[in-house]
Amino acid sequence: MSDLIDFAVADVWRDHYYEMGMTQFPSPSYVANRDKALLDTLAAIRDTLEALLEGGAGVPPRSSSSRAQYRPPPSPPPSTDGKRGIPL
Repeated sequence: MSDLIDFAVADVWRDHYYEMGMTQFPSPSYVANRDKALLDTLAAIRDTLEALLEGGAGVPPRSSSSRAQYRPPPSPPPSTDGKRGIPL
């Protein structure tokens, strides 16, 4: 694949052209940011696994934004004949 970008561009545009497949050379900051995000994720996974292996006392709680709080479905009101259910 030949590089379709033959002029100087800002890193933001170079990264955009890289994602579009117009060049095979991303900016240095593109690679560094992706690597840092991956390393941060791997470090969090490692820390969680170590805490689980040590007995679970140090397991960090889940953040409330990661999962919606469970609410049981509402029960239908009793029907007029005393049985639970939805009258038809």
